[in-house]
Amino acid sequence: MEYWRGLCALDTDPAAALRDLEAAYDHSVLAADAGAGLAAAAAAAVALVALSRVTELDRWLAVMDTHAAQMTWVGQTQPEAVDARIVPG
Repeated sequence: MEYWRGLCALDTDPAAALRDLEAAYDHSVLAADAGAGLAAAAAAAVALVALSRVTELDRWLAVMDTHAAQMTWVGQTQPEAVDARIVPG
């Protein structure tokens, strides 16, 4: 729910969106869900850009790299599908 609330708030309140997306990412780590982590990281990157806080992107770029590699390595998805999640972020 935090992910979806954050995603919906990206255009209207990126600071609130970022808080929700960070929480969603933390829950994805606990659940060991690389797909959810990748989605939350990409959306968090969008929030940071909207907030003009691009110096904080390094954390999320590293997360996206790690989760994208995990998803393609374990065969969960095709590389094109991973790219589709990362490009917006």
